[in-house]
Amino acid sequence: MVTHLLLEAYEDDEVASAFQSAMPTDDIFLSPVVPSKSIAAARAWFTELLRDESRLQPYKAPVYWAERTGASGTIAADKPYESFAEDFFELIDELQEAGYFPKVLKKDCVDDPIDLDDVRKTIRRATRLDIKWPMTPGDILSLSDDAVYSLVEYFHDQAQRPRTATLHSYGDCGLHFQNWNSQTGQSVYRWRLNALLENHGVPLRIGPTGEEQGRLIRHFGSPLDDLAESEVDRRAEEPEDEVAHAVRKYRARDASVVEKRSAIVMLYGEMEPKRKRIESTLSSSDASDLFRIANKFNLRHRGQSQQTEYGEEFLDWVFWTCLATLRLLVDLDTSGPPSGNRVE
Repeated sequence: MVTHLLLEAYEDDEVASAFQSAMPTDDIFLSPVVPSKSIAAARAWFTELLRDESRLQPYKAPVYWAERTGASGTIAADKPYESFAEDFFELIDELQEAGYFPKVLKKDCVDDPIDLDDVRKTIRRATRLDIKWPMTPGDILSLSDDAVYSLVEYFHDQAQRPRTATLHSYGDCGLHFQNWNSQTGQSVYRWRLNALLENHGVPLRIGPTGEEQGRLIRHFGSPLDDLAESEVDRRAEEPEDEVAHAVRKYRARDASVVEKRSAIVMLYGEMEPKRKRIESTLSSSDASDLFRIANKFNLRHRGQSQQTEYGEEFLDWVFWTCLATLRLLVDLDTSGPPSGNRVE
């Protein structure tokens, strides 16, 4: 299973092959009972691997001529969903082969074949989607975006990484996996899926923690996503915290304009008691403008005098400005005001 781990972690097979070459021939798979000599050899090999930073860099797929030059024939940037859906189901097949879905997509053994109708029913009961399994390319293209995204979230919850395996040689059946762990399985799933979403230009990611874990959230790009993650993590032990709730509401994949406005109002509710501190931290005119937006731009109040002619991009700007302002106050509390300035 160590070899299996290396094959999962690296794009090519060279690292796994190097590990196999370094191990005694009868201990390549490091079964549960192995000589201490083999364990020591494996530990020394991994220590050397971790020292070589060049072998620990994230994989970046090469960008070929047509994509670099924007030539015709490449996947259209404004239609990322169709290509993502096809690659998503290919990834599910790959992870199934690696034993990641023991409950819904178990090993298709020659002695115990998988019942595809049971798979369909299991998925339907959980997602309320009546889909075929396995899916043909035509079936995939006929799915709505909402159906694909529901399946993305469903298979996250099903993902479990196996830690041991036994070989069933009869009929070339192959490896049977055991000893699953959902925490590592879901971590690997998020890693693979988020890379796939990024590669296809889909502005969504699978949330890593808390109530967002395993759920698709809107992706704004670093450092904005880093800011949101840190604010949610910092409030992890306060599930009713309004700032964390506002972040979750605003980043939800299906967040409407009304919900986005509501999230912004929550942030203003957190900022209002801190208004004097904000005025002393920012310039008084900047602070005044910040609260004027809340009161005059159809956020906290309604009426004919409110300014309503603006797009969702404006809401993004207001949300991130408010969240960054709240974070600034926290950072100043931690580090103290800059030399020569006083924050009341």
